[in-house]
Amino acid sequence: MDKSTSESPSLRFLSGRRVSGIEEILEVFLPPSNNVPQLRALLGRLQLLRTPDWRSAARQTEGKRKRCAHGKQKRGKQGGLLARLKANAGRPPIPSLFLSNVRSLDNKLDLLRLRLGVSREMRNCAVLCLTETWLNDNMPDPAFQIDGRLLFRADRQSGKISQADCGLCVYVNKDWYTNCTLVNSHYSEAIEHKTVKCRPHYLPCEFTAVFVMAVYIPPGAKANEALKEFHNNISSLQHKHRGGVLCTCC
Repeated sequence: MDKSTSESPSLRFLSGRRVSGIEEILEVFLPPSNNVPQLRALLGRLQLLRTPDWRSAARQTEGKRKRCAHGKQKRGKQGGLLARLKANAGRPPIPSLFLSNVRSLDNKLDLLRLRLGVSREMRNCAVLCLTETWLNDNMPDPAFQIDGRLLFRADRQSGKISQADCGLCVYVNKDWYTNCTLVNSHYSEAIEHKTVKCRPHYLPCEFTAVFVMAVYIPPGAKANEALKEFHNNISSLQHKHRGGVLCTCC
């Protein structure tokens, strides 16, 4: 008796016999039969037959796999920038500024705290610059402190300049910086400004620090004098700190 005929179909397949066509596969796994329609019906029930639309379905699946392998396609040169800023909204390298002309901060402090608690954009803002605060020496700093922010205030000195339309306050988010100091504070009849030097957590290596200048020009001031003083202050800062970034709120 021949050895090949005595082996079972599964043993013949495991013995290393090469199969190159559907006939040999059927010969191995199915009992001998000459009924081709019956075999086709059996393969159809097992979903082993290739239908005419098999090639198009295979191409669609292959295209989906390629797209998933490359990941989501980014839109434009700055794709994903907005998502990264939202994920780390409290610590941007360049500060986000909020400027408001409050006209008396004393009666609007509760509203300011409410807005900080409700608005996420305002809460994540790095620096708040408020003009026309109308504060004086009789109002202590603890009364105007805001949780999580460092306060810098510039009040007009009584007896020298009119108290109307005056006063600056700068609130710096403590989660944004590692070091924050006051650089200068200037006020005159034409202009008043206050400059703060900050070192944020994340800063490009080309820059050494960030300077935030809050500026207010009264309505009745002379524009030429105000611009001259403003230009002198900016030129002085750029000469002393050549590697700094200057941000103005005016």
